[in-house]
Amino acid sequence: MPSSPLFKIRLQGYVLAWIALSLFSSGSALGALGEREDSIEVDRKSLSGSHHTQAVYSGFSVHEIANDGVTIREYVSQNGVIFGIAWKGVIHPDLSTLLGSYSSEYQTVSKNSQYARARSALGRRNYSETKSANVVVEKSGHMRALQGKAYLPSLIPEGMTPSDIQ
Repeated sequence: MPSSPLFKIRLQGYVLAWIALSLFSSGSALGALGEREDSIEVDRKSLSGSHHTQAVYSGFSVHEIANDGVTIREYVSQNGVIFGIAWKGVIHPDLSTLLGSYSSEYQTVSKNSQYARARSALGRRNYSETKSANVVVEKSGHMRALQGKAYLPSLIPEGMTPSDIQ
């Protein structure tokens, strides 16, 4: 078996990517947009991650789930509904799970190139934004440093803007 430093680094990268992919491709659902806050505990268990409420603000709270590969923040309104999700890590999580009932709408719009747009020309490398009637998904980053967010504009609490979802 090769023992060069480059081989070891590549092998470590593949192992980390495999672990992250296996965590997010499991059958258990993440707290999806538009669902109730109590689904967040199911997320923590399925990801074998630590969980804590990062902050409580006027009108919403933020719950964070983290493991070795990805950190997901779920934004919950005062009435207990998830209105936004943000992530950072070595991969983009399974959006069909995160978007829940909005997944098919997102997939339909993202396939139609006139609605999905990439903004690399505006100085944001590897950035894409997809907007539908009900959901917005933004993804950016580069290998091993990916991030994104998805939110329901109609459910964002008063006084908050989409840029607050990070």
